Amino acid sequence: MTLGVTKELQPPKSRYRSPDEWLRSAGLERDKFFKSFYKSDPIRLNGPKGLENPVHWMYRSLQSRKWKQRKGYVFIMPGGRICRSRCTILTPDHKEMWDLSWLVNRAANDPDLRKLSRLPPLRSTDQTVALLGMRESGIYYHWMVDVLPRFHLLRKLGIPADKYVLNGGWLAPFQFETLDTLGIPRDRLLFSDDQMHLKAKLLLVPGCEFGIVPKWALDYVRRELMEKPGIRPSGERKRIYISRAKASKRKLLNEAELTAILSRYGFRSVELESMKVADQIRLFASADIVVGPHGAGLTNLMFCRPGTKVIELFSPNHMHTCYPVISNHMGLDHYYLVGVGKRPPEFVNPRLHSDDIRIDPGEFKNILKLAGVK
Repeated sequence: MTLGVTKELQPPKSRYRSPDEWLRSAGLERDKFFKSFYKSDPIRLNGPKGLENPVHWMYRSLQSRKWKQRKGYVFIMPGGRICRSRCTILTPDHKEMWDLSWLVNRAANDPDLRKLSRLPPLRSTDQTVALLGMRESGIYYHWMVDVLPRFHLLRKLGIPADKYVLNGGWLAPFQFETLDTLGIPRDRLLFSDDQMHLKAKLLLVPGCEFGIVPKWALDYVRRELMEKPGIRPSGERKRIYISRAKASKRKLLNEAELTAILSRYGFRSVELESMKVADQIRLFASADIVVGPHGAGLTNLMFCRPGTKVIELFSPNHMHTCYPVISNHMGLDHYYLVGVGKRPPEFVNPRLHSDDIRIDPGEFKNILKLAGVK
C-alpha cells in the first residue's frame, strides 16, 4: 500500500445529506456509482407466542402490517476519504457525507469533527478501499447481520477491494475468526482511529437501506460460515439454555432457580463467550429447543433447523423484535416471557438495555408447557 503524506486540512464546513446529492453536484450518473442489490420484498411476520392474551403490544404491532426488508447497495466514490475513528466520509470537494458512515440517517457522523482546529494529516493511496467501519461492529449481533453481509454486496459488485477499513475502536476475536472463514487476509485490514485520514483512489461503501434484517443477509452468513465449511449438526438433538452469567448487563437474577427447572427436561447450560464461532454454529444447528435471556448469543438462531423452538426472556423495560424476525426468516417456533417488575404503559418501550431480568418460576413452567417442552 503506497501512502504519501500531504498537508493537513481544515475541517469541512458543509455537507451532503445523501449520495444522490453529491452525485448530482459532481455531475455523475447515479446508475454507475450507486449499485443496488435485492428488492425490498415486503413480508408479513408472525409474532412470538406468550402467556398473555393478547400478546405484548410490540408483537401485535409486528403482525399488524407488512415489513420491508433492507435492500443492499454499494456506493462508489472516486477520491473518497475516510476520516477519524468514526469513519466519516469526506467527498473529493471536501464536504461531509452524512448518510453513510454509521448507523445514522442523515445526521452528523462525528459531532467533534468541526470542532477541530485541523484534521489529521491526509494520506493517499492508489488502491481501492472498502469501508465496513460500523459503530456497533464489536457486538456479535451487529457484526453478523449488519457487517458480514456487506462482503456479499462487495462481491456482487465485482470490483475487488485492496483494503477493508473496520472500526478500530471495537474489535473482538469473533470478527477475526469469521473473516478468516470468509477468506479475508489479515494484511488487507485497516483499523480506524482518530489519526485516520485516508484518501482512496476508489472508495467503496456497502450498506443497507432501512427496513428489517433481510433474509438474503442471513442466508449469506449461514452459507459462508456453516454450509461451505461443512459444519453439520451433531447426532444428538440438544436442549440448550444460553447463560449471561459472564455478561456485564441483562443478567438473569434467578438463573440457578430456572436452570434447576430446565435440568429436569434435559437442558444444558452454555456460556457462548468461551466458545469459538464454529462451535456455537454447530451447537445451534443441533438444538431442538433454545432458551435464554435477550442477548447477542441468540444471533446464532440463524443456524438453527426449521421448527426449532425458542423461548426468549425479557425485562419489562427492554423488549425487542430482532430475534423474532430471525425466527420468522428461518422458520423457527418463537415464544417469549416478560420478567417480573413494573411494566411501562402500553406502547412505551424504555429500552433500558442494562436492566437485569427476574423470571417468575411458575410462569416459566407455563411457558415451557406452552412450547410443548416435556
